[in-house]
Amino acid sequence: MRLRIFTLLALLAAGALAQNTETTVDTSFVTDTGVTIRYQGDLKPGDLSGMEKAIAMANEGVPLGYGWKSVRSWGPGDLRPEPIYTDTTLSTEWVELHHDIECGKKVAGSFAEYMDYVHYSVEDKLGFTINEPVRLSAAWTPEEYGSRWSLPWWMPCDVQGDGIVSQPIAMITGRGIARESLTHAYVELLLRRKTGDRLPYWLLYGAGAFLAEEEWILKGQVDVITEGLNIDQATMIRDLELFRGLNLSGKASDLEGGTFLEMKASRIAFWRAHELVEGIIVGESLRNFTSLILDMEADPELDFESAVEAVYGMSVDELVAAYEPKGN
Repeated sequence: MRLRIFTLLALLAAGALAQNTETTVDTSFVTDTGVTIRYQGDLKPGDLSGMEKAIAMANEGVPLGYGWKSVRSWGPGDLRPEPIYTDTTLSTEWVELHHDIECGKKVAGSFAEYMDYVHYSVEDKLGFTINEPVRLSAAWTPEEYGSRWSLPWWMPCDVQGDGIVSQPIAMITGRGIARESLTHAYVELLLRRKTGDRLPYWLLYGAGAFLAEEEWILKGQVDVITEGLNIDQATMIRDLELFRGLNLSGKASDLEGGTFLEMKASRIAFWRAHELVEGIIVGESLRNFTSLILDMEADPELDFESAVEAVYGMSVDELVAAYEPKGN
């Protein structure tokens, strides 16, 4: 695999050198370890050494967007646009990261690189993506995360407004779930934008969890719960709506008796939404799912229920009944 990639790249470079002109490159290669290297832009004569470095970086497992430099190692002459830094922001072609002034350039760059992976992995899976920088705001402390966005510690990311908010960088990366969490939030934001926010939250959350490959996280959390896994659709919807950013860390008067929201209830609701949407996407095909999204994007007057009828040939209730999870 590495030899094939190097040969292809060498041919591209040789062509550019022979013509002594810039050659436009718009293609991608996947290494034998599953890392995608993308080249988009003008290939200047003499750029072969940069390609060699790209392959070396890919073989070391460094996730790349396009070009052959990561955000942190960008240098003059690289194909990707230059990252723009201020004391509290880092802007690239795919992310506008807002962080605390104490964060530092290196840490901000490392976190921004996750968005390269997210952008291209979602595009590869769905065939469409957000082709502009996504606003990503990272809290500096858990206290700020909770007070500023009303989010509990066990919800690492959320879509708020037209962007994504995140736990402190050290916290989300230390938990080992940054890639999954950012992918999940990105998918939710993408689907909201595509459909004018006309999808039910159970579908948004379930699609985000499935496409972010969060099953290992959710399953591990419900494995320790011995009761309540067989909740019905109405209970799941109620719980998800309460965990949707509506006073998540406070008192939920909508629950019987005015009880406080519990992590257990959220785990069950989140797990059920993932299982339900996974069943629908796997059972009815990813193509049908993307058709649903694109049909709603094409027709702003098309409601979710009518779109489901047209794509799946059944009502929403029938679709849910066909794939609802049956417990742990």
